[in-house]
Amino acid sequence: MEKQENRSRRSFLKWFGFYTFLAAIAAQFAAIIRFMMPNGLVKPPHVIKLGPPQIYSQGVTLVENAPVFIFRRDHTFYAMSTICTHLGCTVNEIHKDVTNEAPASVEFDCPCHGSRYDENGINMSGPAPKPLPRFRLFLAAEDGQLTVDLQETVQRDFRLIL
Repeated sequence: MEKQENRSRRSFLKWFGFYTFLAAIAAQFAAIIRFMMPNGLVKPPHVIKLGPPQIYSQGVTLVENAPVFIFRRDHTFYAMSTICTHLGCTVNEIHKDVTNEAPASVEFDCPCHGSRYDENGINMSGPAPKPLPRFRLFLAAEDGQLTVDLQETVQRDFRLIL
């Protein structure tokens, strides 16, 4: 009786080991096949409608659905990137009160490595190699919404005047 019990245990361990080995080989094969397939990255659209110009107050506004700051001075608009030129972190907006009479100045601070940008997006300190880019901003012909093209950078003096 002990011999038969021993044989069934040995038989079980032999089959268990064999199927475990097959499972490990199958998992390795599946990993290799998955490695050969490209990742399907879904890129967001590069032209984004931001809404009517009237919703933007004077000064700087961070847009929720796009990586841009919208600057408004009376009837003049421009768009600047929120992505640090060092390693791609999102910069934070900092308001500084210079005096009580003058409006608050704006600076941008990268929380990752300490780069600082002035209101024009020009790097003042830190490891950032270049200024924050500005994007083309225009009014959509069909509905009059502010629209930004994230693939088309413009010169620093570009302004949309309405």
